[in-house]
Amino acid sequence: MLQQYNSIVVDASYINKNYTQESVIGKGRDFYTGIPSISYLMSHSKEGQKYILQIYENLGYDTFRTKVLQLQKAMLECVNEYTTRIVMIAEKELNDKQSDLYVLYRLNALKKRLDQEDQLGPEQALELLTTFCKNLLITARSTFEFLDLAPQNVFVDGQKFVISNMGISYKGSKFHRPYTPSTDSFFKDKSLANLIYTYSFQAGLVVLCAITKINSADFFFEDGQLKDNILQSVLKVLRENQKTDRSKEDQLKFDKLKDSLKKQLPSLSKVEKPFEGDYKLVLPILSQILSLDQQKRSIFQLLVCYPDNPLKVEYPFFQQALDVNQEYVGFGRLEDNKIIPHGYGQGKFEDQWHYGTFEDGQLDKDGTIEMKTQKAVSYILLNLFERHDKIIVELNKYIYIGEFDQQKYIPNGMGEIIYVLTSQKNLQRKRQAINFEGELKLGEKVEGREFYRNKSNFDGTFAKNTPMQGVLTYGPNHFYQGLIEDFKRITGKLYFGDLTFEGDFENDKAKQGVLIYEDGSEYQGQFQNGQRSSLDGKYTYSNGKVQYVGNFKDDTFHGRGVLILLETNEQVEVEYEYGRCKTDLPENFKDVLKKNKKQVIQKMEQKKPQKKNDDDDDEQIKEDIDEGLADDDGQYHDLDDEDA
Repeated sequence: MLQQYNSIVVDASYINKNYTQESVIGKGRDFYTGIPSISYLMSHSKEGQKYILQIYENLGYDTFRTKVLQLQKAMLECVNEYTTRIVMIAEKELNDKQSDLYVLYRLNALKKRLDQEDQLGPEQALELLTTFCKNLLITARSTFEFLDLAPQNVFVDGQKFVISNMGISYKGSKFHRPYTPSTDSFFKDKSLANLIYTYSFQAGLVVLCAITKINSADFFFEDGQLKDNILQSVLKVLRENQKTDRSKEDQLKFDKLKDSLKKQLPSLSKVEKPFEGDYKLVLPILSQILSLDQQKRSIFQLLVCYPDNPLKVEYPFFQQALDVNQEYVGFGRLEDNKIIPHGYGQGKFEDQWHYGTFEDGQLDKDGTIEMKTQKAVSYILLNLFERHDKIIVELNKYIYIGEFDQQKYIPNGMGEIIYVLTSQKNLQRKRQAINFEGELKLGEKVEGREFYRNKSNFDGTFAKNTPMQGVLTYGPNHFYQGLIEDFKRITGKLYFGDLTFEGDFENDKAKQGVLIYEDGSEYQGQFQNGQRSSLDGKYTYSNGKVQYVGNFKDDTFHGRGVLILLETNEQVEVEYEYGRCKTDLPENFKDVLKKNKKQVIQKMEQKKPQKKNDDDDDEQIKEDIDEGLADDDGQYHDLDDEDA
């Protein structure tokens, strides 16, 4: 199902080949579309870095396309320090109508999730709420990714927090905890406004549960409706706990309220001090965004923005620049009616668009540079992989990792090209490349190894970006070594198991040369459509004692020829009709051929078990194998006449 739109989707087999599954993280459900997924912990097979692989199974074309467009925006335009970075998007084609969608995220050293963390202190709670606010401003402007804030989707990185896109609060999974009421308006009308209201409530409840370690399920009835009175009581206790001048009577009421809550909230029995801590800065905000009045939740987007900036974050200017000549939206500081980018932002700098994390006006860490020409749209992805500070992406063509020309931004030197599926939608499957590893010169492949979607691969030199000379491997014990032109064999050696052909090819089939069979017999002569067809072909039996020279047709002896006993040079003229000898042979010829026949059968019987184990079941490769280099049975090539 090759997608018909601007795409950076690669073949899923590349991920399967280069990344190893370590464990299953859990099931998930997309926050916006509701489609399910499964997430796995992965490691790079060579370098060992950790990743998350998320797989959405059995997606139809429309759903696949909708989800991919969202993910691509997040990957290219929403690169920031608050979310796990999308490294690769891939497709596993199931049939003409369905595909599995693979999404690979960079995990690095992230290990601990928020649900595994102890109670958050005041500074951590403030940082978590700030992270949620910035994430909404960054992602919700252009995509619906990274919006599920359940603690199982949030990683703890020292004093900071990183949001993943796994969605593993999915009902029915071992991580399931509700964080939004079933009556929430977002479930009826998925407008942007309702999404923001829902996200705000979810953010507030996650922070509240992280402070108190209350199980969020205690706030909901079995049908998913919110126990608002209990929620407001918890907020009241936290507010009251900030007071230090309570009277004795007030203290008794306060203790009674806490005891009452412990009876209503079973999870509090496991928490020693659920309401301790100085949370006076964050509590007024939690009270507003956990209100059932959605309009009060609208404050959420403004918590880290100029001019109010109630969370007191640095560089709060997340808005359109005041100077009309400055095309920038993002965080920064104000200087002379201009915003100096600092933190996440996106803007136009000369003829390029920059997305990502800025420092003092410069794109500094993770980020994306977009460049448009008349012919293509290209991106430079900063620090996408460790050890590679710049990755080049050209829409609908490739992702490139390696050395490149610093002026033209095209591959130049040693590197790896990972091909985008849309770039090859009109090619034969054997020409559809997955990736190339090797040397390039100004965008042209010079020498290296290329892997194809029909499971074959080529190792050698290239001309005009196509294989020219080297080894083309089709499968186990099946490969060609020699010259290639337009993906067709020209002159060289073809090996298939114990069969070997050396010579010339025409239309990718044997034309003229020497074919050595698995029993040791040998044919030398011409071929037509890959089958033996010659007026003067030469066939030497496997025992090396008998040779036939003469006519061949339809891959067998046909017409006039001569049988020769090589030891004595004794000859007899013979005539064959499609493999059957019409001439009465002398007894000494018959004896030699019968002995040869017996030896061949014994050899083949011994090889049958091994041959069965070595058979390759790939249909596309099997087509290449069967193109005229064996009889129908693929075995008894010495039995071309009725006696032998």
